[in-house]
Amino acid sequence: MATTHWKIITAAIADDPILLRNSVIAKTQDLAAIVQMEPGWTYCYYDVIDPGPLPRVIVFRPPRGEPRFGTVRVVNGDQTSVLWDVFSEPDLSARSIYMGYFPPACVCHLKDVDTKLVTFPGIQ
Repeated sequence: MATTHWKIITAAIADDPILLRNSVIAKTQDLAAIVQMEPGWTYCYYDVIDPGPLPRVIVFRPPRGEPRFGTVRVVNGDQTSVLWDVFSEPDLSARSIYMGYFPPACVCHLKDVDTKLVTFPGIQ
């Protein structure tokens, strides 16, 4: 798994819309404005984010008070191959906050994790 799809960010970045927007732009090289960003953290016991028309960035951390992640897995829209998965990344510490990128044609599976979803116009 290439580590180009995610990076560690600070709590200050995750909680500040302007800093988060700048971090998304730096990670994706997309200078377009973010069109949607969740304002707060959402706990996901189990959720699937279906493919959409725009690329997305998911900010994630372990649930408050938990020592580890459940699942964050991004698969191609045809469900045949994994783009990235937190379990496949030995360097992902559950004590950090991460920002992960997934293209429009991908599905994101979430289980037992706190998240924020960012949607933005990508370079097509």
